[in-house]
Amino acid sequence: MESNMPLVTPQHLGPKVNITVWICFVIAGLAVAAKVLTKLGRSQRHIRLSNLEVDDYILLASWTFAAGQSISISRQVNAGLGEPISNLPADRITNYEKSGYAGQLLYICVLFTAKIAGCLFALNLQPHPNFKIMIHGLTILNVVWAVTSIFGVAFQCKLPRTWAITSHQCVNQPVLWTFIEALNGFTDVALSAILCSIVWILQISKAKFMLLSVFAARILIVLPICFRLIYIYQANMPHNSPDWDPTLKETNVAIATAVLMNATLVLTCVPFLKPLMENLQPGWSTSDVVRGVGYNIMYGKSTIKSGQYAMGSVVSGESCNSGKAAKVKDEGIKRTDAFDLESWTDDGGLEHAATKL
Repeated sequence: MESNMPLVTPQHLGPKVNITVWICFVIAGLAVAAKVLTKLGRSQRHIRLSNLEVDDYILLASWTFAAGQSISISRQVNAGLGEPISNLPADRITNYEKSGYAGQLLYICVLFTAKIAGCLFALNLQPHPNFKIMIHGLTILNVVWAVTSIFGVAFQCKLPRTWAITSHQCVNQPVLWTFIEALNGFTDVALSAILCSIVWILQISKAKFMLLSVFAARILIVLPICFRLIYIYQANMPHNSPDWDPTLKETNVAIATAVLMNATLVLTCVPFLKPLMENLQPGWSTSDVVRGVGYNIMYGKSTIKSGQYAMGSVVSGESCNSGKAAKVKDEGIKRTDAFDLESWTDDGGLEHAATKL
C-alpha cells in the first residue's frame, strides 16, 4: 500500500523542517506547562491562579509567540521552503517571503520575552544589591536589543516590499543576523553568570552544585546560535550566482532557528521544574536569610517556620540532617550544638561567624 505522505528528498526538504519545528515546539510547551503547573499547585491542595507571577505570564506569552512562529514556518514550507526556487511560481514565492518575514519577527519576540522572564526570576531571588543593579542593566540591554532587532528585521528590505526577503533590495543578511545573534548570545551568557554568582554564596553542597549546573546550562544556547549563523552564511549567495537558491538553502536555517528558539524556552523553565524544586534547601536568597524562611516555602515544600532560626542565619540542609540544626522538644526550641553561620551585614556583605546557641 502506497503512502500519501510526502517523502524527504534532496529537492523536497519541507517535511523535515515541519517535523523538527513541531517536535521542538511540543518539547518547549511541555517545559512551560511543567513550570506553570508547578506554580499553580504549590499550595498542595488547590490550584490558584493567584500563585502565578509576572514572569509566568511573560513566559506564557513567549510560548504563544513560539506557536505563531512555528505556524509561520509551516506556512513557509507549504509555500516552497525546502524546494528549488526555480520550481516555484511567483505567488508561492510571495507567500514564502511573507511567512518567513513574520517568522523572523516572532522569533525575536520569543527570545525577548524568554529573556525578560529569566531576568524577573533572578530578581525574585532577592539577590545582593550589586546583583540587582546588574540584572536591571541586563534587562535594559535586552529591551534595547529587542527594539533594535525588530526594527532591523522589519525594515531589512526597501519599502514598500519590506517582506521581500529573497529580493536583491535587502540589507546584508549575514551581517544583520550576526549582530542580532551576537547580542542574543551575550545576554544569555550574562544572565547565566549572574544566576551562578547568586547561587555561589550558598552554604549548601549538593543542591548548590545542582543549581550551578542548571543555571550554567543556559550557556549551551551559544551552540545553536553558532550553527544558525553558519547556515545563514552558507545560504547567502549573490543573486547572479548559479548556486543561489534561498528556498532550498534556508532549510537548515529554519531548523536551527526552531532548535534555538525552543531551547531558550526550555532553559528558562528548567529551574522551576518540580524535581529541582524538591531538592532546594533552606537559605536560598538574601531576603529568605533575613526572615529565616527557605525558598521552598514558596512552593509549599519547606518545613522551616518563620522565626525558627535567628535572623541573619543561613541554615544548610546538611546541618539539619546531621543534628547540628535546631531540635524541637515539647513546646520550646532548643539548639543543642554549635554550628557555623553566615550573617548579612547592613551593606549586603557576608561575615563568617561561629556562634554557640
